[in-house]
Amino acid sequence: MDIYEKLLKSALKASEEQELPDSILAKIKKVYDNKTSDEKSVSALLEMLDEYEPFADVGCGNESYSTKDIENAVNRLIG
Repeated sequence: MDIYEKLLKSALKASEEQELPDSILAKIKKVYDNKTSDEKSVSALLEMLDEYEPFADVGCGNESYSTKDIENAVNRLIG
């Protein structure tokens, strides 16, 4: 399984289990379909998805990534 397949699998899981917004999932699918992004950046996004918490930005000391963090990372990938 390559990095893009791992990314899509992780995004689908976050969508199903943690309510990752459909708009972000659609953008991640574009990254998957194009497979032209820097693999280091894709790997960083994959790590963020693995530590995704929809309400990470609501509290202090949280080490998870919020929806906004994920969205910003995806937007950097798709330009």
